[in-house]
Amino acid sequence: MTVEDVAWPVPDRPIAGLDEIVRACIPVHVLMAPDQSICDEAARSRMLGWAASRFISGLRLVLDVRTLWPDGDAGDDDFARVFDALSIIENEFGDVLIQNLPSDEVLLGNTATSLPSGPGLELADRFRRSYLRWRLPLLKSCENDNSWSQTPEVEDKLVRAGDDLLPNHPELLKLQPGSIVVDVCGGLGRVARRLSPAVGRDGLVISIEMFRCLSDRARRFACERDITNLQFRPGLAQRIPLPDATADAAVNEWTGGIWELGMGPVMVREMARVVRPGGRIAATHRLVQLQLSALAQPWVQYDRIYAWMREAFAQPELTIVAERIWGQIVPSLVGENASLWRKQYMPRLINPFDVTYRQDENPDTRADVYLTIIAQRN
Repeated sequence: MTVEDVAWPVPDRPIAGLDEIVRACIPVHVLMAPDQSICDEAARSRMLGWAASRFISGLRLVLDVRTLWPDGDAGDDDFARVFDALSIIENEFGDVLIQNLPSDEVLLGNTATSLPSGPGLELADRFRRSYLRWRLPLLKSCENDNSWSQTPEVEDKLVRAGDDLLPNHPELLKLQPGSIVVDVCGGLGRVARRLSPAVGRDGLVISIEMFRCLSDRARRFACERDITNLQFRPGLAQRIPLPDATADAAVNEWTGGIWELGMGPVMVREMARVVRPGGRIAATHRLVQLQLSALAQPWVQYDRIYAWMREAFAQPELTIVAERIWGQIVPSLVGENASLWRKQYMPRLINPFDVTYRQDENPDTRADVYLTIIAQRN
């Protein structure tokens, strides 16, 4: 739900019913119209502190040039300062949508929009064009990294359903019908979709993903499969927009950047915070990829991952209850099968071929080996 007309940088009075709504796992977004103080660090800190303390899920900002520049005079440097401020807010908060400018879905061509026109809009037009020049490279990079994942079947192939540990063993997370699970760094929703049957119609899987273009696509994937017990929220691993002790379990699967950037302990602490005492959290990462004939050799490809993960789980409120090593034959994503892969999966983007994937006709000779660490909240 969206709460409209919230004063910038913080509301002047409490929002009635907010605590109860958030506690019910309903994502709350607030609509604000910042002035030039958006470029002021102190004003941004006040807003971010308030939003985090109230577990606000998303910010909906109206960038009105008449509010930002009442004198009607602004140039590219002024625009750039606003966009720099937006980047800071997005990096610290996660879910930020500019309400009156084209959304990421529009920029990616997934939906259409109508734009205002008329006299006196010259400044607004220049501001919009500047916004597009700022936003499009970010989306192009994100879309490029995920150009292979245009349909659920493609994303499902990265880790095959029959090999995926936690969805096939929900007892490791103590899941049952009615459970609430948080999927951190949920990407395109593969893990969330697979955990859906374990929590049943009365349960809920809340997927948190940094990039809105991935979260939006994950929501579409779930809708296409008529899965209704999933929630997809743009957000950050280091600031999960849920109150303490909200969920029964939390999971994170294969997000190398989290560990490489040293954010693993913060993410695990947040996962533990949102889980009730007695609930469980789990993190999975690939240890190594190697030839099947070399499985007996030392595993050195991701030699620091185990140490990083163990260190992250060494927190007083957590007790490690299980470690599982598991794996699969590598999907044919790269190498000699790359051309066939693109012929099979790029139609959602450019539709040059009429080929539908059904199975791995040319299995690889390598194996992915994964580690999952499971801990219980004390």
